Amino acid sequence: MLSTNDVLADVCLTQIGDPSGCPLSNGMAVNGYVEAAGQTNTYRFDVGASSMEVTADLTQLPADYDLYLADAQGNMIDSSVQEGLTPEHIDDVLGPGSYYLFVHSDPGRPFDPDNPYILRLSLAAPATATAGDGTSTTTTGDVAP
Repeated sequence: MLSTNDVLADVCLTQIGDPSGCPLSNGMAVNGYVEAAGQTNTYRFDVGASSMEVTADLTQLPADYDLYLADAQGNMIDSSVQEGLTPEHIDDVLGPGSYYLFVHSDPGRPFDPDNPYILRLSLAAPATATAGDGTSTTTTGDVAP
């Protein structure tokens, strides 16, 4: 459920398929539609002068869509490919630069052109923890026991 502090906008329909992607910013949530099997919607965001923890959540899925994260050179950094209507989630610490999120519907899978998904982006300073020796460490994802 979106709170009153969220910015909710319709997806940039004029830019779907445009490789530059719809611009996203911190705290933004957008409605997006998939109108054909195999369609990929592209979103672009920037990380400023210092590294940030980037969280992207794909929720209220009307069909089985997947979420991918890539850098400006097109290198895949992360993905979330849950089965069915399970929400997709990506959480990574990224350095300065431009990045892309892709919402993808697999060819041959059902899609729902009438109901939107919600894609939410948030950026925050990376979480830090104190190591046993008193130094500060940055946590970047799952930590093995």
